[in-house]
Amino acid sequence: MALYNFSSSIEDHPALQNHPRFRRIIRDLRYGIHTSATKTSEFYSRQGPVNRILLVIAGLAFLTIIVLFAIYRESVLELLVSFADALRALQYGPFILGGLVVGVSFPPLIGYSMLSSLCGMMYGFWGWPLLAGSTVLGSMLSFLACRFLFKDYALRLARSNAKFAALTGTMQGDGIWLLMMIRLCPLPYSLSNGALASVHTISVWRFGLATAMATPKLFLHIFVGDRLVKITTETDPAAKVINIISMSLAIILGPVTAYLIYIKTVERVEQNEAYQAVELENSTSLDPERDSFDIEDEDFENQR
Repeated sequence: MALYNFSSSIEDHPALQNHPRFRRIIRDLRYGIHTSATKTSEFYSRQGPVNRILLVIAGLAFLTIIVLFAIYRESVLELLVSFADALRALQYGPFILGGLVVGVSFPPLIGYSMLSSLCGMMYGFWGWPLLAGSTVLGSMLSFLACRFLFKDYALRLARSNAKFAALTGTMQGDGIWLLMMIRLCPLPYSLSNGALASVHTISVWRFGLATAMATPKLFLHIFVGDRLVKITTETDPAAKVINIISMSLAIILGPVTAYLIYIKTVERVEQNEAYQAVELENSTSLDPERDSFDIEDEDFENQR
């Protein structure tokens, strides 16, 4: 919770009293940190002894991987760069990478972020058209498959996750902008494709357009992959430090920005829910048949 306390001290700093917008951003960040910590604690407390042990082992394994990467990062990066160079040298390298991106678009497959960074390692910023096109194509194919072939699975997927349930629950009849905001949220790529397919009012073309409008966020993955190559091949120590700092900032600020977008999207969804509830109440109160039924019911009670 050190980051939470630090953000709290920043928000209360006297220099920010005249900057309400920046203070609101800090407050949203604090809310996200607090919510994540609370949900993590609740999830862990609900687990049985065996699952708790497995979670601890998984956490230690992840920490070990990070430590090993920090120690042998140069060897690991050189291996990754060599693999990217070998794949780029192939005649059908772009088709192979694009096919892999399309493949992991189907739930519950994973690996999209890794392939996105690999695209940046192979082609730099020129790899964005390939990644964006493959993402839109894969998303639409996954959407169609979940809509027409795996309907029950898509519905279970939308209800199995609190984020999916909150975001897809009020998508009926909403505009393209809210759908695009959902595509910008930090949701698992393949799973969100399947979950959104359960909303029958979203057409495949509308879904594809929203996905295409959200593809500028892929520049983050491209940038990280491009910096990884430069860190490995750069000989100037100062330039290497700059690349490391810029990549670290991108890795940190990217998820934070995405989570802030998610918070704003949830607020928009909650506003839609409140608006729909008011509309339903008004339509019910103006229903003549219901009013006449209520009057008849009151007369019947008075006669009794």
